[in-house]
Amino acid sequence: MALWSIMAAPLILSVDLRTITDWAREILLNKNLIAINQDPLGAMGRRILKVSTSIFLILHDVFCLFVVRW
Repeated sequence: MALWSIMAAPLILSVDLRTITDWAREILLNKNLIAINQDPLGAMGRRILKVSTSIFLILHDVFCLFVVRW
């Protein structure tokens, strides 16, 4: 969700929202993540540092995300 919100992308789910778990619902309704995604300027985050092919840093005006892919 953090990566979705920082990239200002639409969220598309393939799940019956009536049956999702409570923890998934809490993530989807997280006001901070939604606020980052709904930035009035529509600004996307941008990669500012690439350590390797699997480690990089993404910066947004409101949020910074450190990503490690495994």
